[in-house]
Amino acid sequence: MGRPPVESPKVHISFRLASDVVDGIRATGEGYNARVEKVLRDALKRGELNSRRNLGSAAVILERISEMRAQLQEQLDELEITERVLGRFGRAKTAERPARTASTAGAERSARSAKKAEQ
Repeated sequence: MGRPPVESPKVHISFRLASDVVDGIRATGEGYNARVEKVLRDALKRGELNSRRNLGSAAVILERISEMRAQLQEQLDELEITERVLGRFGRAKTAERPARTASTAGAERSARSAKKAEQ
């Protein structure tokens, strides 16, 4: 005999979850499989499990990483300039001067360029 055939048979799958998640699901009591299935079905309907939909957040993260990389490159450039200055003039002379920032370094380059253009 056995069970009668159903229109949409269930499929057995296996995947790993964190133990605290499994414990929390099981702690909800009998019928937790059906509740998990309902949560997943609802998430699918809302498109929350669609990886293509989540690409937007990945693009934002990649953009932020790119911005941070540019900031780090600017800081590295400043450090290289400082190292050259320290190597050329010695540490005692540069200690008296205020530290150059990216904005002041850019302003100094602009001033030098303008001066050269005038000549």
